[in-house]
Amino acid sequence: MPAARSVAERAIMRSLADIQAAFIRAIVADDGAEISGIVSAYGIAPAQRLQIYRNNFLISLAGALAATFPVLQKLVGEAYFDRAARRFSAEEPPRVAMLAHYGEAFPAFLAGLTASADFAYLADVGALEWAINHAFHADDAMPEDAAAFDAIPATLQGELVLAPHPSARLVSSSFPVLDIWRANQPDADPTLTIDLGSGGVSLLVWRRDLDVVWRVLEPAEAAFVAAILDMQTLAQAARLAAAQVPYHEFDAGGFCAELLASGLFIGHLLPAHS
Repeated sequence: MPAARSVAERAIMRSLADIQAAFIRAIVADDGAEISGIVSAYGIAPAQRLQIYRNNFLISLAGALAATFPVLQKLVGEAYFDRAARRFSAEEPPRVAMLAHYGEAFPAFLAGLTASADFAYLADVGALEWAINHAFHADDAMPEDAAAFDAIPATLQGELVLAPHPSARLVSSSFPVLDIWRANQPDADPTLTIDLGSGGVSLLVWRRDLDVVWRVLEPAEAAFVAAILDMQTLAQAARLAAAQVPYHEFDAGGFCAELLASGLFIGHLLPAHS
């Protein structure tokens, strides 16, 4: 069997790492030029054999995206979603070996496939689905005990930098994305319609124990949370929140206490003092 011997001999000349790297390029980047020379041609051409693996690769990634973004899939239809997912997967393959962490950029990619502003809301609906997915799969962390916070002198509390739970995400949209998400759940009323012009929403999404939860935020609260997630001090967060309600007083302390009681924070930093 000279053909088989030739393939084996060529393979021996390469290291296993080289072969694996060439195979990855063939599957992920659709570049099989280097490895096709050592792929068996029994019954099917090497290029076609490699395409079978690549097709299965893209199908698997499209399935992972569908599992993460079921509402997006429902909104655009399964066929369109699958085509878009495969195209995204071909252009943006995974960077980490965990499918649960794959696809953050997909909603914007999907919305960008059309120039119509009518579909701009898709990116924000997807951002909500991604926040839910992120919260579910985020690392566990022990919430901050309120007593530890209370032990800090009041004169120093404004300089605190609070560490948010790893699951926490802020989703802000000019569209009613929570209503859209709810209207596309399996148990939703199929006759329900959503007015895209009915107003936006800001949502704080995180995991409490084993449950993904969210809180609808007022503009001042959203500004406060955005600053906290950006690791700004409590004083800075309070100023940004107050700027959203110039004619009213924002109770930064009370709001922070509510978030603390909800398990949103896992620790704090306090600059050193002389």
